[in-house]
Amino acid sequence: MRIVTFNVNGFRGMLNQGEVISEEELCINLQRLKAFIDDLKMNDEDVVILQEVPHKRLIDKTIVPWTWEEQSMFQRFVDTFDKEYKIFYPRFLIDSNQCTIGLGSKETRWKASQKHIIKYNRFHHYGNKLIEIEKENDILLGVHINPCDEMWSLIINSLNKNKVTSVVGDFNAYEKRGEMKNKPSVLRGLGYNSFIPSNVITDYKDNSSIDNFYVDNNFNFENGISIEVKKTDRFISDHGCCFLNIQNP
Repeated sequence: MRIVTFNVNGFRGMLNQGEVISEEELCINLQRLKAFIDDLKMNDEDVVILQEVPHKRLIDKTIVPWTWEEQSMFQRFVDTFDKEYKIFYPRFLIDSNQCTIGLGSKETRWKASQKHIIKYNRFHHYGNKLIEIEKENDILLGVHINPCDEMWSLIINSLNKNKVTSVVGDFNAYEKRGEMKNKPSVLRGLGYNSFIPSNVITDYKDNSSIDNFYVDNNFNFENGISIEVKKTDRFISDHGCCFLNIQNP
């Protein structure tokens, strides 16, 4: 079984937010992302968690309530992957610039979880950043955590009451600096082991390690695991693609 987490930077390659990128370039990058995912040759146990998939565009902040329109790139993403992959969406896919998405094979054994471990509703502004999926007795939480106490507190309080098997994604928390640097240790204190050391760079722009896998420390890896973080050539992002490979019995 492979669990993969990858921040796709809104298909922007290495560009910063605010830098202009054409629709044509976004489409090219989407096709490169599709080719990269295809190369993984996912089986029915594999799952990929993607952060920063383009979703909607804010039209006018001066008008309340704010007016949003769906970015054409979101529908292109759905059309590109839906024929060959199972797409997992956040429970509350709210108005948002970007969202977190899960991908499995068409024969995937993963399904949208009905456990609802993280207690929130459609009025939480970060509802687009969380997905919960399950496979048999395993529950996976895919995240892109805002660098703020509010979202961290929601997740920590929920996991303190009900454990999941794994929490994977972009945590925006780096133990060597920043306001959220204590959060990874809090998560480990709830009984989760992290697998990517803080000296392994996953975020190239900030030269930091904010993407990770946190797994229930009661989970038995009797046949071994391997971890890989790598820059991708076919599809370029400002994050490394992170792999947790779990050997089957």
